[in-house]
Amino acid sequence: MKEADILIRNCIVLPMVSGEIIREGIIATKNDKIIYVGKKSKAPRLRAEKIIDGHGKVAMPGLVNCHTHLAMTLFRGIAEDQPLEKWLKETIWPLEAKLKPRDIYDGALLGCLEMIKSGTTTFADMYFHEDQVAKTVEKAGLRAVLAQGILEAGVPRRGEKMLQDSVSFTRKYKGYADGRVTVQLGPHSLYTCSLDMLAKVRQKASELNVGIHIHLAESEETVNETKQKHGLAEVELLERIGFLGSDVLAAHCIHLTEKEMRLLAQHNIKVSYNPVANMKIAQGTAKIKALDSVSFAVEKRWVYGYLGPNGAGKTTTTHASVDHVDLKTFFLTGARCALQLNNKEFKIPLLAYYEGMEDIPWSLPLKPQISQRNTSL
Repeated sequence: MKEADILIRNCIVLPMVSGEIIREGIIATKNDKIIYVGKKSKAPRLRAEKIIDGHGKVAMPGLVNCHTHLAMTLFRGIAEDQPLEKWLKETIWPLEAKLKPRDIYDGALLGCLEMIKSGTTTFADMYFHEDQVAKTVEKAGLRAVLAQGILEAGVPRRGEKMLQDSVSFTRKYKGYADGRVTVQLGPHSLYTCSLDMLAKVRQKASELNVGIHIHLAESEETVNETKQKHGLAEVELLERIGFLGSDVLAAHCIHLTEKEMRLLAQHNIKVSYNPVANMKIAQGTAKIKALDSVSFAVEKRWVYGYLGPNGAGKTTTTHASVDHVDLKTFFLTGARCALQLNNKEFKIPLLAYYEGMEDIPWSLPLKPQISQRNTSL
């Protein structure tokens, strides 16, 4: 007989492996680790201190938020209905300049609470004072992939200082909170970081064996500016400087050419798909069906995800579920994006963060396809 602390029985289990659905499932935990999950008929004899009847309930791995700025819970509802550049330059950046470490801690802790309530157990964050975010991860018991932001914005000295801070953060917090914190470098974007800075980030990331989290092809305006300035599209430019690699998490990726899609697939870039945030400020919608087609043509290397609300400042939410918003609001705001959904055929593809993931379809339209293994319930 195996000893367990908690035994959940009579539940439906979605292990997210090959579309399997386990009815009359059993989950047993010991010392905060799952020691058995599977069919009742195949379970070992178990004795538990606490037994939970899961009849009528579904148990599944935790959701993963692929792209967020967690402490922006502090900015919820501020500067509604503004285009990206105005939203950033006139409201968000001036406010962020006034944030203190304690502000980041409080905002991030609130974000952790909201994610826990929604079933989100892991998130990828890019912001400032990420040491404070790491402390909230430790307190909340979540997992996180944290990137200390780097924003040059035409001031090289500031960029160098932020790069140094980001490197110091990765060295100090890699494996923090009993291994629940993974670290990355966080160059904000091509329009806020020079090519020289991005090349340095690439070099440091390779030296430190950490990933990179960056915004990519988010707005038409910045994409056009990059092409006019350098004669190349954003992804082409990043390839030219040797930036692209399988350790890069690229958020948004809305305004891509077919050539750029193929380059991302060839370099095994991880793409975070953020339709709610993008519709909220009418930026457009990532060409997910086209990306998926390209990925199959390049050994299906794509990894992409809806699970990136992009922070409460944009979407008013932090968690990674479909039902958290009235989507009609965002469809109206993003009408010019010509987003077309067919309730019978179109399903929004979603991602669980990085490795070993498989796309598992749900039977209902607009319900998430989530792929994930080895994540706490």
